[in-house]
Amino acid sequence: MSLADRVAERARAKPVRQVGFFSRLSPEHQAELLEVRRRFQSGGLGSASALADLLIEEAAADGIELCGPQGLRVWLARRD
Repeated sequence: MSLADRVAERARAKPVRQVGFFSRLSPEHQAELLEVRRRFQSGGLGSASALADLLIEEAAADGIELCGPQGLRVWLARRD
């Protein structure tokens, strides 16, 4: 069996996991992060880079695991 065939076979057998960090959070933590994002998007919290670093640090202090800074910057910019 070729490498391509083996990879394709394993990829088909692997369960699809498209659960982002946000959906793994409790409803309370989701609400808090949505409020931070709302404030950020209204222009009150500085740069996305600095805010992402602060969010990760503060959440970790509370035992909350978020994603990395780049993913959080993308999430902060989302308008959904």
